Amino acid sequence: MGQINDYMCLDGTIPVSTLPQVLAGIAALSQQYGLGVANVFHAGDGNMHPLILYNANKPGDLELCEAFGADILRLCVEVGGCLTGEHGVGVEKRELMVAQFEPVDLEVQMRVKDVFDAQWLLNAAKVFPLASSARAARRGVTQQKPVRPEVMEAVMDQKTMRPQSEEELAALIREARAPLTPVGGATRLQPGEGRACGLTSRRCRGCGSTSPRR
Repeated sequence: MGQINDYMCLDGTIPVSTLPQVLAGIAALSQQYGLGVANVFHAGDGNMHPLILYNANKPGDLELCEAFGADILRLCVEVGGCLTGEHGVGVEKRELMVAQFEPVDLEVQMRVKDVFDAQWLLNAAKVFPLASSARAARRGVTQQKPVRPEVMEAVMDQKTMRPQSEEELAALIREARAPLTPVGGATRLQPGEGRACGLTSRRCRGCGSTSPRR
């Protein structure tokens, strides 16, 4: 394809039953935007990889190609599919997340990120729409709470740990020097578990009841 034209490869996923509808929609969009498209896909799992043909040396063609691609991905979501099946969201699709997720869905996803990356340093400006992620990053910086010294001592001494906040729970998981074993109720550390650390979230309001062994 590279010998024929410059192209942009997309990665939407659709229910297999909607393939004829989506191909017809892509053809209509191709006419609308005046850009050719080569439909490449693995039809068995519904993963679409339309290749939009454009001229990288022609002013405005790249922007036109990007707008065309965004409409194809919106079409994938409209028929019950999703924005990506393999390539991820990254920067290219971050502003399209609102086409697939409601604001409350995005907020839950960003709060999970808050726990493990409170200052939003990892993969900055990726996945989430910029306006939403900027607010979440500010929230993380302003609301981040220090981890109590006794909690970190428990990490170092490999004792049963009792975090009281999401931040402490995340810190324990990150810093533990031995496998973590969820404990609580009738579950206790067994003698044969060696240097495993016990972890209970009983006092951690809003946190899950257990954490997988690291």
